[in-house]
Amino acid sequence: MTKAELIDYLLQRQLIQDRSVDVISLPGGVSSEVTLVRTANRDFVVKRALATLKVADPWHSDPRRSHTECQAIQYATRFIPGAVPKILDADLERNLFVMEYFGHEYTPWKSQLMDGEICAATAQKMAVLLATIHNASWGNHEAESLFDTTDDFFALRIEPYLVMTGQRHPELQEFFGAETERLGRARTALVHGDFSAKNILVSSDRCVLLDWEVAWFGDPAFDPAFLLNLFYLKSLYRRKYFDQYLDLIATFLKAYAEHLVHFDHALECRICRLTLLLMLARIDGKSPAEYITSDSDRQHVRRFVKELLLDGVVEFAEVDARWRKEVAGL
Repeated sequence: MTKAELIDYLLQRQLIQDRSVDVISLPGGVSSEVTLVRTANRDFVVKRALATLKVADPWHSDPRRSHTECQAIQYATRFIPGAVPKILDADLERNLFVMEYFGHEYTPWKSQLMDGEICAATAQKMAVLLATIHNASWGNHEAESLFDTTDDFFALRIEPYLVMTGQRHPELQEFFGAETERLGRARTALVHGDFSAKNILVSSDRCVLLDWEVAWFGDPAFDPAFLLNLFYLKSLYRRKYFDQYLDLIATFLKAYAEHLVHFDHALECRICRLTLLLMLARIDGKSPAEYITSDSDRQHVRRFVKELLLDGVVEFAEVDARWRKEVAGL
């Protein structure tokens, strides 16, 4: 949608009163167009889901997932009202919606982490927030009905991360294949699906969780694993903060375990196994971590994950100990 087309559209929806507005394209990841609209009275964001994602490998998904995102935000507002954006308008036919804009007082958690601002309190807050989402939706029939989105989750998470990576590592195919089948059957709680530091905005008194388009009623283990695998990779990329990153992992897991009513050893093992699979997926899947640019670092991750999977490691204590040994030799 061009700037002129967007302004015409906003006028039709009565979201603006005249054409004297600023329209600014925002970085929206690979799956959406995200546009900031500034008016004399207020600022807001227009988000439109794309049918073809902006990555090197072919990656397609139904843009109607925009409806899923709106539903997920509205559902989550019931129990975490201050931690999700307000929806101002939604147009299901155009696969877009309008939401509140978070100004300069908010910083992406990813930016803080990359800058070495590694705050345990933020990790604890987000662990409690995630546990609240999972507790509130655990075994909930309404959530299961609303977020029966396995096809979209397969297209956006299982195929590009697990299936693709398994194909590129035939010696590990059994692990990726088994996890693909297991996740396809899982029906336990609402999963955010993109629980990553890039989707968490932090201010002095508030954390906001964005990007709910992958919301799915499935295995809650996916969410912590999606976050923690990136902490391990960031500890490789920003090695001077290595110990702080591993402390952050421990802080997050402890708080999540303490606040999730249904936490048990089996769930912890699933989180650990998924963390390893996703580490390799962020190297060789369709959406590689953009900051791991060294071939040497990629090889370290490949060797590490392969060894731990073949050894049957499902405990974070052993993952940490062996990751320390792996990185210490660099």
